[in-house]
Amino acid sequence: NNAAFPLLTMEMKGNSTYGRTYTGKENHAQTMFECNAFSNKTSGAKAQCKSIIAPVDAKMLSLGFSRTTYTFVPNLQDATVKRLTVRYTGVVGTDKTIYRR
Repeated sequence: NNAAFPLLTMEMKGNSTYGRTYTGKENHAQTMFECNAFSNKTSGAKAQCKSIIAPVDAKMLSLGFSRTTYTFVPNLQDATVKRLTVRYTGVVGTDKTIYRR
């Protein structure tokens, strides 16, 4: 494990045709993004994770995504590392408009 802390990851976890608007041609995609902030500080790790996520959260919400998860989860590989997981969903049209579900 060669990770340098603090660390932010962002991954698209879902991208599928939005069935309600499918008419033989994909008009919209239902997407889900997951962000993880990691900190190994001995004091203030949770606060650091929140400060790492804050600009990402503001941007995703301003784009029109809905936040569906905001929680600290146990880091099973190393209990001294704090991990904040945040997930966002949205329906994206072919014109790049983002719709909240």
